[in-house]
Amino acid sequence: MHLATIGDIAVDIRAVAGEALTRGADARGAIRLLPGGSAANVAVWAARLGARATCLGAVGTDPWGAWLRDDLRREGVDAIGPRHGRTATILTFLDADGERTFVTDRAAALSLRAADLPGDVWDGLDALHLPAYSLFAGPLARTATMAAHQARERGIKVSIDLSSVSLLHAYGPERFAALLADLRPDLLFANRDEARALFSGTSADEVAAAMRAVARVAIVKRGAAGILVISDAGRVTASAPAHALDSTGAGDALAASFLVHFARDNDSERAAWAAVRLAGAVVQGEGARPPVRLPR
Repeated sequence: MHLATIGDIAVDIRAVAGEALTRGADARGAIRLLPGGSAANVAVWAARLGARATCLGAVGTDPWGAWLRDDLRREGVDAIGPRHGRTATILTFLDADGERTFVTDRAAALSLRAADLPGDVWDGLDALHLPAYSLFAGPLARTATMAAHQARERGIKVSIDLSSVSLLHAYGPERFAALLADLRPDLLFANRDEARALFSGTSADEVAAAMRAVARVAIVKRGAAGILVISDAGRVTASAPAHALDSTGAGDALAASFLVHFARDNDSERAAWAAVRLAGAVVQGEGARPPVRLPR
């Protein structure tokens, strides 16, 4: 299975406060620099699961860009795209429950253009995954939209993750819903808040049914309750409860695992269970790509 992603390759600045924050004062904590970016994370997890993975994205000419590219190659990911300007940086702040809040400076990541994609990028490709981050702004949004259309014309499966409820509202829910109707992804991932921003319904089942108007397979992420998958094959639920220390990248790992396993045997139930098990392991580690034992 060959999976390509388009979008952010970024430095994650991970900040964990060790005590309550007081505005204008100091707080003890821990800060680390880690490789990240949603598109890069999905590609890395796909490669770790035994798939061939390609990440299409722009990084800066600064040392961070070289570091991130080298890291992707060490992970077995083909990293393709230009280098110019500043590398994208994401500040990830973690609260006591392991929930994350992002401050993003996407810099060079937004600059990816259609001309940056090699002509043979579609050769042997089985699936194209787009975080919605890649569809919101800049040349990257135009490139990702074009790539989704070209993938569909070639019979390549297209997957989209809605990514961020705040950015969906900033973009315009009706506008993004129209974009999804145009792209018609084969698989659509969303948490409940993201899905409710675009689709009718309040329960997970209701929004999943509404998601099916634009996608063949709807995957609703329900946090500790696991995921709900609705497709032509029926309804599947799966959960693997875990004590969350850091939720960063768990959705990326879940998407990668579902895509890789679903591609292998077209079994949404097996893919769902594999996805929640991996996501449950990831939230117990540090950062978006902690070392975990992976089933092949």
